[in-house]
Amino acid sequence: MAPQSNGKKEVKCLGVVLDKQLNFRAYTSQIKEKYDKAFRAQCSLICRNSRPNLNNKVLIYLVYLKPILTYSSPIWACTARSNLRSIQVLENKTLRMIANARSSKY
Repeated sequence: MAPQSNGKKEVKCLGVVLDKQLNFRAYTSQIKEKYDKAFRAQCSLICRNSRPNLNNKVLIYLVYLKPILTYSSPIWACTARSNLRSIQVLENKTLRMIANARSSKY
């Protein structure tokens, strides 16, 4: 399958958006949008007051949500810290919600 060019300065190959400068900003925003959509679909199962126990909530996270964050991560792992931080914030919020833990201010 050949990479798709939209006439822009970005190319999409195997679901990864590559831009001219390889900063992966467009791809990380795509990951965040996809993760938010998947999270909202599973929120009733993993939110703080839901019925499944902790092990089942973690299993839902590992099977359904984590693959969205880790798909092709060896390729885009060299992105800017700010892009990685925004993805890490999503993951941390989800895991705190699953564990029914509070945010720590340090």
